[in-house]
Amino acid sequence: MSANSSQTPIRSQPLRWQPIITTQTHLPTTATASSAPAPPTPSLPLFPNALHATPFTATPAANGAISVQPSVEDTPATQSYSTPGSQPPRRRAKKMTTACLVKLIRTCIRFKGSCISQRGSKRFWTLIADHFCLETGRDAFNWQTAQKRVLQLTDEHRIWLSERKSGEEYNGSPSLCDALDEWISHLDSIKAMEEARDNLVASWPQKRTAESPISSDTEPSGPQSQSKRQRKDDESPSVIGHSLDELFQVMTNQLREESELQSKFTDIERVLDDIENMKKDISLIKNRVEEFTRRLTKLDVLDQVLDRLKHR
Repeated sequence: MSANSSQTPIRSQPLRWQPIITTQTHLPTTATASSAPAPPTPSLPLFPNALHATPFTATPAANGAISVQPSVEDTPATQSYSTPGSQPPRRRAKKMTTACLVKLIRTCIRFKGSCISQRGSKRFWTLIADHFCLETGRDAFNWQTAQKRVLQLTDEHRIWLSERKSGEEYNGSPSLCDALDEWISHLDSIKAMEEARDNLVASWPQKRTAESPISSDTEPSGPQSQSKRQRKDDESPSVIGHSLDELFQVMTNQLREESELQSKFTDIERVLDDIENMKKDISLIKNRVEEFTRRLTKLDVLDQVLDRLKHR
């Protein structure tokens, strides 16, 4: 090469623009033309305008599944119940009015022949709930709710009956008071029969011991007498149980007959009340007819007076 060619200036290469990123990691402060750009690390942002964003850190847990925080619409307070697996909202029970309570108690009185205990059985309360739905037009009525409501009303009425003063009137609906009185009288009869049955069961061994003609001191001794006593002891529980079952069956039949008679008597009273109401309605209609007749008579008199005035 010649000397002129050695003095020819070397053409400079264009410099690449690289933004200076200030992060907590150690980076080279000077960028040369020959240095290659550093590969992006997981802790560095990929764009300059995302410097203030939270850097994404690659962790082993993030490779499998990334947890997404729920938005405001997905929170339990605002999520809808149409999602699969969610339960529908519970409907609030309808508030029972006084008329509904009277119907509930009257339904219990009508089917009181099926109630053979003070608290009633599940079968009885299911029957009451079904007929109460038919009478009131409800879609459903739980038998436990019926039992709880009737027992609550009964206890409250018993407390009022025990604490009321002479001449004090019931602070509520008279029809509800009458229904509760009738239902409580039925429960009292059941209680009396249960107490009589319990007393009979408790006094049965005492009666058997008192009526025994041979005492334990005068019984002959020996293997035959011991076998006889053993046979009597083996047979006595079955005899007592059979007698108690018969007695309980008789008492149940009597209670059922009494309940049927009471229900018939209640129906007769209801029919008599309807007849009295019909009499009142008939008398009211009669009074209106008489008043209408008097008005027609007055109109006839006025017509006659007007005719006389016209002819003059």
